[in-house]
Amino acid sequence: MNITVREQGQTIVLPLDVPKIVVTFEADTSAAISYSVLPDVSVDQEISLIFQGDRSSGEFTGVLEATGSSVVKMRLIIAHSGKDTDCLAEMRGVGSGTALIDCRGVIQIQPGATGTDTLYRADFLKDTGTAQVMAIPALEIHESNIVQASHGVSVGHVDYNQVYYMQARGMSPELARATLLNTFLGKTT
Repeated sequence: MNITVREQGQTIVLPLDVPKIVVTFEADTSAAISYSVLPDVSVDQEISLIFQGDRSSGEFTGVLEATGSSVVKMRLIIAHSGKDTDCLAEMRGVGSGTALIDCRGVIQIQPGATGTDTLYRADFLKDTGTAQVMAIPALEIHESNIVQASHGVSVGHVDYNQVYYMQARGMSPELARATLLNTFLGKTT
């Protein structure tokens, strides 16, 4: 599936049923892109954000919930070839049960893409000891003049001290855990 961003301020929600999605940004365009994998859904998908137009920008927000025995494999490629482009890409996810999350994010800055400013950030929680979370960031920078590229990944466990604290305030264990996980994922209940 190919999507072209041709104007400022577009909002795009990406589908889950397409194995490969390419979003291309033309000159002087911007878009906010969201992506959400629901519980108990298995996904194997590659998403490419191509900033080929000068002064194009984008924000990508992804939420991954892997429960039960679901498998979520997601590859995010952020490629900059235009000048003065910027991208903020953030992923959050929770793995529980025997689920597997395999999330890989790559920032590519091509020759001539001066003025690039890009960030890829991924944060994941494991809700059970048997869930597996692999998060691998990468940078491929082929332009040596005036570029900024950052990436970071964190994988941790649910802090049951916080769950206990909420239980001490009258919440059931299930509600406390669900509140903690939904807050982490940025959901409102």
